[in-house]
Formats: sequence, structure tokens, C-alpha cells
Amino acid sequence: MKLTYRKMTEKDEQMVTKIFTESFNYDTALHFGKGAEDGPPGYSDGRLFKRLLANQEADSLLITRADKIIGIIAINPEIREVLYFCVLPECINQGVGSAVWKDIEDKYGKDYWRLETPSYSLSNHHFYQKNGFKKTGEKEYPEGGRSYIFQK
Repeated sequence: MKLTYRKMTEKDEQMVTKIFTESFNYDTALHFGKGAEDGPPGYSDGRLFKRLLANQEADSLLITRADKIIGIIAINPEIREVLYFCVLPECINQGVGSAVWKDIEDKYGKDYWRLETPSYSLSNHHFYQKNGFKKTGEKEYPEGGRSYIFQK
């Protein structure tokens, strides 16, 4: 699978916000039912994109296949943390995520990675475990949400 990557720029706000919105809502609806919508603060209105773009420690990349932007991955290579990893729902279960993760490890190294994902996101859990991650902790949020910490 031929994927290419480029750094996000300000002009990508609309596309990245679309990817955030569709991927987070897709994942939420899998657990809570059709029409359910949820994600991190600002995921659907551009605020999350702006925070990510302003994060000087992050390598925030657009994922492209056949000249179409199909996802994003944002990592902090210094502390080996995956900040966001989203692909458009129509690209799920096509090997895109595994190909991206292989490319990330080839570029940044395989040793130690950390990430956080919602506790209800069983498909994410399966994906990360398939790629060598193990659940190592939990995090509670004031509004009642819970996430799991995965590491490899």
C-alpha cells in the first residue's frame, strides 16, 4: 500500500476537522449507537486542529493514499507518544492503520510508545494490541469519561 505523508499547515484546517469529526463520531457510534457523537474538546469546530498545529513538540502529519487525504497522525517523537491517529471511516479495515504504524516505527523507532484511547473504543484496543501495545493503565475524566493507556 503506497501512503505518503506531509506536515499539516493552516490551510488544512477544514480537512483535518472533517477527519477528526468523522472518525471520532464513527467510533462513538459503534459503542453508543447510530447518531451518537463525541470526541475531545474542539474536535468538530477547528479548536483541536488549532491546538495541534500550535503544539511545537508534535509531528502532525496528513496521511495520503492515491492523492486523497485519508487520515492524520500526530506524535510527539521526543516522549514517544501518539497524540492522535485517525483515518476516515471508509478506510477502516483496509490495512491503512497498520501500514501507517509500520511507517512511523520505521521512521521514529520501535522502542517504547505510549497512547491514550477511550475505554469504550474496542476496535482501537484491538488495533493497538495487534500492533504490540499492552494496556497499562486507566485515566478518569471529571465529566465521567474514562480512557485506557497503552504502551509498547
